Order: sequence, then structure tokens, then C-alpha cells
Amino acid sequence: MEHVTIPRQQNETIINEENEADGRNYWKKEEIREFLTITKRELDFRDHILFHLLIYTGARKGEVLALTWDDIDFETGSIRLNKTLFHHEGEFIFQTSKTRESRRLISLDTKTLALLNKWRVRQNVGCWISNAVSLSKCGQFPIKWTVKQLYLNGS
Repeated sequence: MEHVTIPRQQNETIINEENEADGRNYWKKEEIREFLTITKRELDFRDHILFHLLIYTGARKGEVLALTWDDIDFETGSIRLNKTLFHHEGEFIFQTSKTRESRRLISLDTKTLALLNKWRVRQNVGCWISNAVSLSKCGQFPIKWTVKQLYLNGS
């Protein structure tokens, strides 16, 4: 994610401007909470969950998009990151993680597990044809899931 702008009241500053002013290249807890609150309200549920996973697991975009339900252990509360997904010349390509350090098991908090479980239930209701977590409706991967600028109504 290169740039995220959350419009605010005229007299308030934007999160990224605050970060640049104090030399930070990360968000504070309050900023993360605000961002996720807005994504929950403004975006599709799936997109909100993907942002939530990126933030709470530290996973890369391709790792989150490659997740299958088999990678998530609801009993132990963990997620296994061991592959990545990318789109090349019209095809989706799954690739195992390049290094041993990239393959990891991450513990999940109860809120993340609850969101994933809710998404899994929603997927089972529709016409899903794969075991992938990140699918859009009817079993299609997002063709382009890059975020250069995301303007959200932060009022």
C-alpha cells in the first residue's frame, strides 16, 4: 500500500501528513483502529478482512491472497503462511515461499479469528468453487488488488 488518505474535517491533518511530520513510516494504534473502522464501513467485507489480515499478521499482500482455509487453524488460533499468489500475463500463479524464514506460523487474536470465521460462513452460502480465503464472489481472485490511493469518507 503506497498511500492511504483518510479525508477529515478541514482543520484536521491527514494521517500520512502527521506521520511525515514526525518522521514515522508506521501508524499508531489509534490510526490503525480508525482505518479499520472506516474500511469496515466503506468497503466490501472481504476487502476489510484482507486489510485486517495485512495489519494484524504482518503478512505480505501476495501471502494473504494465497491463503486457503487449510492454512487457518481455528482450534489453535493460528495461520500458516507458506505460499504467495501473483498475477502474471493473465494467469494466477501460486508459488511456495522463497526462503525458510518466509514460511511461518502466526498466532491470531480472537477478533481476527471471528472475522475469518464470519467470512468462511459467508463464502459457503454463495457459489464458491475453491478453498481460497481471498476469493471474490463465485470463486474469482481479484484481478488487481493494488492500492495506490484509497479515499475513504472519514467523517
